[in-house]
Amino acid sequence: MEDIRTQLLDGAAMAAILPDAKARIMAAGFNEIDYFELRDGGDLGLLDGARPNARLFAAAWLAGVRLIDNIAV
Repeated sequence: MEDIRTQLLDGAAMAAILPDAKARIMAAGFNEIDYFELRDGGDLGLLDGARPNARLFAAAWLAGVRLIDNIAV
């Protein structure tokens, strides 16, 4: 997630980096991704690029356990 945040802060669009991000999650051993999204931290609206109050949200399954996380972008 930190690598994706760096790419977003460098100006990348979420839509452009999402396929690679999901592939990296799966390559790390996760079984399924429920979501991996950039959203506004206030109203939770979907975003395509970094801006103030943006957060990266993820939920994925690893060995039968659903892991969730979010970080500020």
